[in-house]
This record gives sequence, structure tokens and C-alpha cells, in this order.
Amino acid sequence: MAQSSNAAGDASHEHSESRKDHHISASTSFTLEILQIIKEAQQQHGLRHGDYQRYRSYCSRRLRRIRKSLHFPQGSKHKVVSKKITNDMLVDIRYLHLPLFAAERAWGYFMQLKAEANTEHRKQFHMLSRLKKAVNHADDLAKLCGSTKCDARTKLEAQGYQAWMKGTLEFELERWATAIEFYTNSETIYSKLASAFTDETKDLYLQRVSEVAPNIRYCSFRIGDESAIKDLMRMRLESGQDAQLAHLDQLLSQTREKQAATLSNVTWRNRTVPVKNEQVRVFLLNLQESSKQVETAEGFDRKVSIIESLLKQCIDALQVLRDALQDDQNFKAALRGQTIEVRISNQHYLHSYLTYIRLTKTIERNLLLIENFKQYLPNKTIPDGKKVTKPQDLVRLYDIIIQNLNEIFNLAGIEDDMKLSNEVKTLIQSFKSFRTFYIALSYSMDKKWKESIALYEKVLHYIALALDGYNGLQSSGIFLNIKNEKMNIEELEKEASCMRDSCHASSILGNTGITEPVKAVSNKKLLMERLEQYFEDPSLVSKHPKLVTFPPEFEPIPCRPLFFDLALNHISFPSLDGKIEQKTGGIRELMKGWLWGGSKKPSMADAASAGGRGGFRGGFGGRGRGRGRGRGRGRGRGRGRGAKDADKEWVPVTKLGRLVKDGKIKTLEEIYLFSHPIKEAEIIDFFLGSTLKDEVLKIMPVQKQTRAGQRTRFKAFVAIGDHDGHVGLGVKCSKEVATAIRGAIVLAKLSIIPVRRGYWGNKIGKPHTVPCKVLGQCGSVTVILIPAPRGTGIVSAPVPKKLLNMAGIDDVYTQARGCTATMGNFAKATYNAIAETYAYLTPDLWKDNAFTRSPYQEFSDFLAKAHTKLPAPRQEDKPF
Repeated sequence: MAQSSNAAGDASHEHSESRKDHHISASTSFTLEILQIIKEAQQQHGLRHGDYQRYRSYCSRRLRRIRKSLHFPQGSKHKVVSKKITNDMLVDIRYLHLPLFAAERAWGYFMQLKAEANTEHRKQFHMLSRLKKAVNHADDLAKLCGSTKCDARTKLEAQGYQAWMKGTLEFELERWATAIEFYTNSETIYSKLASAFTDETKDLYLQRVSEVAPNIRYCSFRIGDESAIKDLMRMRLESGQDAQLAHLDQLLSQTREKQAATLSNVTWRNRTVPVKNEQVRVFLLNLQESSKQVETAEGFDRKVSIIESLLKQCIDALQVLRDALQDDQNFKAALRGQTIEVRISNQHYLHSYLTYIRLTKTIERNLLLIENFKQYLPNKTIPDGKKVTKPQDLVRLYDIIIQNLNEIFNLAGIEDDMKLSNEVKTLIQSFKSFRTFYIALSYSMDKKWKESIALYEKVLHYIALALDGYNGLQSSGIFLNIKNEKMNIEELEKEASCMRDSCHASSILGNTGITEPVKAVSNKKLLMERLEQYFEDPSLVSKHPKLVTFPPEFEPIPCRPLFFDLALNHISFPSLDGKIEQKTGGIRELMKGWLWGGSKKPSMADAASAGGRGGFRGGFGGRGRGRGRGRGRGRGRGRGRGAKDADKEWVPVTKLGRLVKDGKIKTLEEIYLFSHPIKEAEIIDFFLGSTLKDEVLKIMPVQKQTRAGQRTRFKAFVAIGDHDGHVGLGVKCSKEVATAIRGAIVLAKLSIIPVRRGYWGNKIGKPHTVPCKVLGQCGSVTVILIPAPRGTGIVSAPVPKKLLNMAGIDDVYTQARGCTATMGNFAKATYNAIAETYAYLTPDLWKDNAFTRSPYQEFSDFLAKAHTKLPAPRQEDKPF
């Protein structure tokens, strides 16, 4: 695709060259529009996106094509023989294109190496050599254009291009006086050319003048002109193109690095600390100029872009300080949220200062966004093409501002600063009033008058607290103008009072205005309901006649009932041992008991009831378990229906069960910490037995085709949980419903997992939602759990809602997609998503691991003891 696009582009240039050749043959002098040719080529072949390698390749292809068309090769494929172009050879304008695109190819290679030289310093020498080669080609072009075969415009453009290329070389070699001379010469030539033309050509020359001007001012600054930095800042604000912005930012960064050498200390909150890192110094210099830039910048977008660029620099400076404080124990303790009693170090205090700047600048940016969004509220005049602002958008921005203000209290080194603390508390109350106001506005738009009135009362309460705080503060705040904020809160008080009264009146008018329409509608019946009444009804001949109710309402119909054998599992049958006829054996039986066969084998009834396991599926045998054929190999083990002893003591059969019952493992979290598999449901009952609640999600019949026909079983889905961070899901298939449910409950206990919960916004109260966005899959079903603010509830279908409720999650958004609506996969996907809450390592889990021994290692001596098993109850011989 890339080759075909290049070929198409080259072909277009070939057509343009052929048209030019036809025009040139009829003229006596050549006109070469150098700047227009290179600008068009740069925009079409990579430089619009900063791809200098693509542009360099294009220049090579065009040079080869021009040489081939002019029959002017540079040797053969085995040997290169360079040929010089002389004035006598200028019979075609394409000879002038050869040095021009050779210079452009060398310059493009220079720009490519310049971007790569930041990481590989050896490429700087290669970069300068390519730039020198571009200057040589520009000199050749200027000499050729200086002949009598070219007009005055071509000569001026060649001289301007040559001066600009030489100025670029001197600029890279840091020869500032020579560079400013060449740049000034180039600027003068292009300014004169701009004055001689109009429209698009004039704009092209003026654009080159604006590109050269920042380089001239930077050279003046390096020579000694201190006012040049202000001119660079002005050019930065007035420029609108991305490439020129990047160039100006590079010049400004170089200028600030020179100024940063003089900035050694910074004072904040009556404490002076040294600034040792160069990147931090550069950021502090940008901070001093950012406020002036925001004031002088025109337009909302430019102000926000200035603040966001400052925030990016602040984050980089904070990372540098964080790396330097890796060995500071007080800094690590502060990151963990511990209280520091001693005086913190200077670098730690500087880190707190930069964090404070980041928070305040974020608040400033959000306030600008709020002011912009307020212009597009529903009650304002909105221009075409603008999106209407919802009150919920402003509520989210105020939430972020309040959160940033609360983080200021956690900064180390300013715990005793009461002035800052009082101002921050006052601002929190002020922004809470604005936040509550827009929440009330959203309720009033939905015509929920009672909620709106209550929220407006809350707004007035916050305003009263904020005004009391403003009265105790000075007129000039630490980072906001207290006087302006007080005026804003007073205006909000008037507006909130008016909106409260308006909602009160709307609630009264809304209750009285709906009685008459309801009566009018109730008298209109459908034609199907009044067939015995006849009167003229114009609505029957209208476009929407009221004939019948469509779709029709549901009506109960008889259906085939399903019978489940549930009572049989809870019935205890009486013993029939006393009614069975006893057969007395003769002397043969007596002798048989003395001589052989002393142990009497149990009968079929005894074998069926052995061990409390019902049915004859166990076959025959004398081991008391119904195994069959004397060796216990019957047709299967019976699923007994006999009632189990509920008071039977738990005898663990695994090492984990022994450690739990003997009190070696205290909590269920110790098992999860070492990832020990739980193979006994009694372990879950031991820890969570009194708090567990189970619920049957679904019971569905399943069938399997066998030789005897279709075999029907029942499949049960059961969810179990304690509504406080533990949930499990079990699936069991059995011939009987009750057996399937009991088996699913056991499997659900074995699959219980811990659930990690978190907060949405401020950490107030107990965790109420998932900590982050999590995803679970099963089959074609995908379920995504998204954190939600407090009070949202569980927004989901009924099945995931039961699982999330049992897991102890109160507020969450859910998203599900899939191609098969299978409830089993839906429940399993939700369960897998809940299990993923501990799969993400958020910063609060970035703690040093305290390596401890596994319970199997710690209590190895206890487990090594002989584990005495309880003997199985001996079967009594019963007469048949």
C-alpha cells in the first residue's frame, strides 16, 4: 500500500514536470518557485506528521527520476561518478531541481538524526555532516540561479534559501552572531518577496518569516539580550501550528535551562529549602511565568493548554524528587499514611510543595472548565454546534476539586499551618454548596420537587458555613482570591433561595393541575369494551382509532403440572424387624454355626440399609457399604435417602481440616493467603456457618439420550454468601431436585472466594463498590463490573444482582454482552468477575511482603503425629 501511494504521488509530480517543460520551452528565462515547491512536497510526503524518513525517501526517488529523464546519471550501478552542473547546461529547468532536492534530502536526514540524537550522542556528528552537505547543495543552487537564464524572483528565493540553510548550520554549531546574521538576511529577503505578491504566495513567504523570527530572538538572548525571552513567550502564545509550537517550546526550554542555574532556593510557608535538581529548577521558572501566560492568553483552550503543560512538567519533577527520596524513611512512612513526629528533610518538604502546586493547578484548571460549561447549561442560550451541559458534569468536576482540597491536609510539613488549614476548610464548604446546588438542579429538571427542596436547603446550610469561614479570612487567599469567592457564594445564596421557592410553587401547581385530564381520559373506553353502547365517536375514523388493546394482556391458561418428589426425602420409615418371620434352623444350622460359617452374612435388606445408604445400587457384599460380590464391586454406590444425623461430630479428613478444627488456623483469610485448596465444606461452616445465606438461582431439567431412552436429571445453581466479602457458586446435577440442591450447596461452600471492595470518591464509611473495573467471562458471556457512587445501588439483571448482593457490594454498574442467553454462563461470568477484584494490584497493595511460613510448615510436627480415625460402627446381624 505504501509503495502504491508513493508511486501515485510520484506520477502526479511527473505530470506537473511535463507541463512545466512545455511551458519552459517557449520562454527565455527560468522561474523556480523554490519555497512553494518544497512546501508542497513536505506536506504531501510525510512532514505533516513529522515523518522525515518518508520525506527523505521521496527526495531520493525524485532525484533518480529527474536524472533518468534528463539522461544525466551519476555513473553506473558499479561506480559513482559525480557530475557538476554548469551554466551552459541550463537548457531545462529540471537541472535546477537536482541541487534543490539534494539539499532537501540532506536536510531531511539531518532532522531525522536530530530526533534520534537525544538517546544516541554519536549521531550528533553524523547529523552535522548531513547539514553541512545540505549547505553545500544550497550554495550550488544559488550559483546556478545567479546566472542570466533565471529571473529576479528565482535569484532572490535561492539567496533566501541559502541564507536560511547556513543560519541553521551556524545555529546548531552555537555560533550565535553568525547565525543571527544569516537569519536576518533570510528574513529580509522573504519579507520583500511577500510585499511583492498577494494572496496565497504572500502567506507562504510570511509563514517562513514567522518561522525564522524565534531563532533570531533566541540568538539575541544567547548573545546578551535579556528581553528576548519575553518575545519568545509572546510568539509562543500567538503561534497556532503544531510544528512551530514544538520549535518554540524547544527554544524556551533551552532558555530556561540557562536561567535555572541562578535559581538555587525556594521559600514556601516561611521555610526556605535548596533546589538541587536541574529539572525542578526549570519547572519552578515555568511556574513563575504561567500565571502571566494565563492572564494574557486569549481563549479558553489556550488557557487550559498552558495549565495542562505545566501539570505535565510538575508530574515529571515530582518523579525526579521521588527517585531521590527512595532512601528516606520518613518519606516512605508518609507515603504509607503514617504520622511523622520529627522535622522532615528539605527534599521531602520540596516534594510537598510540588504536590501542593499540582493540586492547586488542577483546581484552577477545573474551575476554568466549570466556567466554560456554565455557558451551555439548559437555561442559557446555546450556539449552534455546541453540546448542552448536564448538571451531572459540573457535579463531577466539583467532586474532583473537593478531593484535591482534602489531599492538602495529608501533605507532610504543614500540619501546624492553621492559616492554610482554615482557608482549605472554608473552600471545601464553598465548593460543597456549588456541588449540592447542581445536584438539586438535576433533580428539579426531573420534576422531583421534594428532593430538590431538601437539597436547596442543604445548599443554604453549606453557604452559611462558608460565609462564616470567609469572614475570618483575609481578603487575599493563599491560592484563590477570597474576595471573589465570597462574592460568588453570595450570588449562589440568592439563586438557591429563588430556586427553592420556585420548586415549592411547582410542586403545588403540579398536584392540582392533573385531576381534570385524568377524569377526561378515564371516560374514553375502547370500542371492544363498549360494544353494547352506540354513540358518535370521531376518534374511530381518525389515524389512531381506539379499537382494542394491543398487544393484548396476558391471561392465565392451564398447563401440564410438574411433580417433584420432595416429601420422600424427609420421611422416616418405621422399622419392620419385629414383623419379619423368624425361621429356626435345625440341627444342621446349629452345626453350621459351630463348625463353619460362624459369621452370619447380612441379608439383602441389611445390605441395602448398611451405613444409612438407601437403595440396592450398591450390589451385594459383606463390607457394610453395599459393594457387591464379596469384594465390594457392585453396580455403584447407593445415594441413600436415609436421614443424616445432624448432631454428628465433624471428623476432618484433610490436613487443612485438622489444623482448622484444632485451632491452629484462626481465620479464613490465612487459608486464602497461602492459596490452600479447601476440600471440606465443614471448614467454611466452621468460620462462616452462622452468617452464610444460600439461594437457589435456577433449577433446570437436563436430558441425556441412552439406549434405554432419554435419561432426565435436574441441574441446580446455588449461590451462597455472607453479605460481607465472601461469595460462592455451586452447580450440581442429580436425579432428584433435593439431592441436586444439597450437592450444589456443598460445592458452593467449597468455591467460596474473598471479595475485595473499594470506594467511589472519598473514603467515607465502609467500602461499598468494586475497587476498579473488572471483567469476567464464561462461554460467550462477558460481564463487566464498573464502580459506582454511593447510593446508586446494583444496576444489573436479577441473577448478577443476587450474587453481588451476597458478596457485600452495594453500588455497582454492570455491562453484559454475549451471543447466547444462558443463565448458567451468566452467573458463572459474574462470579469470575467478582473473583478478579483481587487480581489487580492497586497502589494500596504495594507494600513490603512479610514472608511467613505456611501453616503446613509451621505445624508440621502436629501434622506428623498419628491421626487416629474414628472406628466405623459395626453392623449388627439381623435375622431375615
